Amino acid sequence: MLVGVIVVSLMGPDTENNVSYQAFAFLVCLLLLSMCLAMFYRARFTATRLAPRYGTVGSPMHYRVRIKNESNKLQTGLTLLEDLEDPRPRFRAWHAAKVAEDRRVKSFRISGRRYRKTFRAARLRHSPMPDAGPGQEVEVSIDLTPLKRGTLRFKGVTVGRVDALGLFRAFVHVPAPQSVTVLPKRYPLPPIEFPGTLKYQAGGVAMASNVGQSDEFVSLRDYRSGDPIRHIHWRSWAKAGKPVVKEFEDEFFVRHALILDTFTDHPNSEVFEDAVSVAASFA
Repeated sequence: MLVGVIVVSLMGPDTENNVSYQAFAFLVCLLLLSMCLAMFYRARFTATRLAPRYGTVGSPMHYRVRIKNESNKLQTGLTLLEDLEDPRPRFRAWHAAKVAEDRRVKSFRISGRRYRKTFRAARLRHSPMPDAGPGQEVEVSIDLTPLKRGTLRFKGVTVGRVDALGLFRAFVHVPAPQSVTVLPKRYPLPPIEFPGTLKYQAGGVAMASNVGQSDEFVSLRDYRSGDPIRHIHWRSWAKAGKPVVKEFEDEFFVRHALILDTFTDHPNSEVFEDAVSVAASFA
């Protein structure tokens, strides 16, 4: 339709040799009629998103959205679109990233000076919806691929409907705020054997999260000078007539540390993001 309008508009001024100006008027009237029909479209919907709590960069997320038709009419020819928060940074953050990118380009070099950093948070497609009757709830399958780690925030969903002529779409925005934590991209790693020797860790495995001694009970023994009083087993002392203490197992295991250098002068360094992904893969 748009191509036809452009073609007949170029041929229309020559009214003596052709009648293309009549086709121009007809096509423009059809477009205006479609726009007017879309403007007067009114419908009410509610949405519930059944999205997972976590996602991974580069891995498609498959989830469902429940849409309920709150109007008293049958809704047909619908399409569902996800509304994400604007991923573009503020001017200062964008300018800092651009300056850092320009510093990496050599002087007197024309190619490579354009800053083409994309701030898209995810890649998604429009999903067709089944027809929904009055008060009916339908489910729509969504395929979304996160493109950057962090928090992916949803504002809501948009329900689109094509007009009777099939030329223009009307949109109804439905609020449905939600967030999904996107984890870094992970790479497959071969089996790795870390070297190390067993060392005594006071507190055993629990030392990884708490400070204290191990609670792995082993047996009872006679009291020795220096044993803490809280380890005395009072019932056994009453039976044996002498102090008896509880003995705990000494834990020995190997500890390793994973260190990631986070010092960089580039706010949106792709190399740094790759380093985070590799560290996450090892973890």
